[in-house]
Amino acid sequence: MFSPGFIEILAAEQTPDSSDWFQGTADAVRQAARHFVEYEADYYLILAGDHLYRMDFAELVRAHIDTHADITIAAQPVTVDDASSMGIYVFSRHILLDLIRSHPGVDFGREIIPSALTRLRVRPFFHGGYWADVGTVKSFYDVNILLTQRGAPFNFFHPRRPIYSHPRFLPGSKIYDSTIDDAIVTEGCYLEHCQVRESVVGIRTRIGHGAVVRRSVLLGADFYDDGAPSALAVPLGIGQDVQLDTVIVDKNARIGDGARLVNERGLAEADGAGYSIRDGIIVVPKGAVIAPGTVI
Repeated sequence: MFSPGFIEILAAEQTPDSSDWFQGTADAVRQAARHFVEYEADYYLILAGDHLYRMDFAELVRAHIDTHADITIAAQPVTVDDASSMGIYVFSRHILLDLIRSHPGVDFGREIIPSALTRLRVRPFFHGGYWADVGTVKSFYDVNILLTQRGAPFNFFHPRRPIYSHPRFLPGSKIYDSTIDDAIVTEGCYLEHCQVRESVVGIRTRIGHGAVVRRSVLLGADFYDDGAPSALAVPLGIGQDVQLDTVIVDKNARIGDGARLVNERGLAEADGAGYSIRDGIIVVPKGAVIAPGTVI
């Protein structure tokens, strides 16, 4: 919407050359190469999709060119345990194509780049800003809850480098007689006489009368309920008098009236009807139904 550039979505695929799905970052690029080698690009910028950060990629590419690097890796000071890779790379064209053709490795950070350190010009690019991996249940949850706090280290309200959301053209949220603190409430929601604290409320979320939502991430819904009863007569969203604490509710889920999802037994891992527990976090998957009165 804002430039002459374009985005083409390449889904994981099986081909006559490979019957396997993508096995890692390098394998994904290798299998998708036939879609992008036709474009006359001198450099390839490779990014991971499950990270949260703000970076000027033009500066990264300029540093790659100015240092005459074959590979440039974005980096920041971390502990040894966290040093596997940020997953942000710039490759010169011929280097990338040669590596994915000649090296059988499936991952850039663990195989391809370590093997290139002794024979290619591999340079770091220091990133001094916030960066977080959100590729696991716990990290996704922790980062979302962190964003609700005052003075959070990542700021979506940057005056010069905005991060754009998908334009859905939804109405503003309606909130009646509710208590909301340390929370992010997105557009198109309906909250009635409820409490929301230290939580993220996603698009089109309905939270019913008397519900209490604490330290939870609600991803919202792809559509509005038309009011017709479902198979279990549980409306879309969070029902009346529901209690949620340390929960991730995926899109289009239905939490019945009076349900109490608080992990009373303090379980680290568990599976049940319409939910899972991972690292102590209750996860309600996309489209799941939690029956009224359920206690977890």
